[in-house]
Amino acid sequence: MEAVSTAGVEFVGNLMRYAEVEQRDNSYKLLRLGNCEFEFDVSGVVYGGADADKLNTVREALGDVFQDTDSSSFKFVLPTSVLTSFASFSAVSAKEDAVRSQIGFETHLLNGGASDGDVFPGIKNDYSASEWKRMSVFHLPGDISDRLQELGNMFPAQRKEVIPSPIASTSALQLLDAVTQTSPTTTLLMGCYRERTDYGLVQANGERQVEARFTPTDSDRVYFGLESLHRHGCTASQIERVLVYGHNVTAQLLAMLEVDFGNQVSVFNPGPIVSLEEARFEKGFPLHAFVPCLGASSG
Repeated sequence: MEAVSTAGVEFVGNLMRYAEVEQRDNSYKLLRLGNCEFEFDVSGVVYGGADADKLNTVREALGDVFQDTDSSSFKFVLPTSVLTSFASFSAVSAKEDAVRSQIGFETHLLNGGASDGDVFPGIKNDYSASEWKRMSVFHLPGDISDRLQELGNMFPAQRKEVIPSPIASTSALQLLDAVTQTSPTTTLLMGCYRERTDYGLVQANGERQVEARFTPTDSDRVYFGLESLHRHGCTASQIERVLVYGHNVTAQLLAMLEVDFGNQVSVFNPGPIVSLEEARFEKGFPLHAFVPCLGASSG
């Protein structure tokens, strides 16, 4: 198989995180990984779009970071804070076109009549009667989609894509298990960001359930993690791994999670996906914060 590289970019606070990964068959090679720090809230500029001059600064920084890239595509990782999310129910027997039409209508209805942007539906779980399926749906507003496309136009030859952060992170987990030849286990993923947490429940059979919650405190992160498990018919004792990642992981949170999950709790290290050892970085380098970026650029 010919080598193909993909770039992943994420905007968090005043940081632009980035990664570029080359894939050849089932092996992954890291080409670049790092942060670009700005003197302003870059995520607010990219997703708010009020300051054209600062947006141009972001565009120039992106061009500098990837000036010699050979990637075939750019994937922008989307924070759940800028997405509308909801659950959509449809009959298991419903045809794909009918389901797509229903989700389109619901998205239009819940976004004040907006008909643009990007929609990301995914099956969350089937009810025991197997008559209904519940789809988790994320919607990205059209103006943000347009700005990201404009940023990506620095590289006209590359394909531009967007991916919600929790979906990128569950992909990173599945890649990690495949690369390390680890048998899939029931895993709770927790992506920690300022006042929000992304949750991903990945079953041993590969089924993925993702959602996000407003969580001002670490106590809220734990509470809504347990609440999410309960709604999906899971208990803490059934969880074999709790992997924590993101921009706002604290020692206090890890200690609180250990009360309910014991020694199943750890910080998500995505390094093995690209044969990257933590020892190559300075002590304290937040490799766990790059989980979504590496999931996007390796998937």
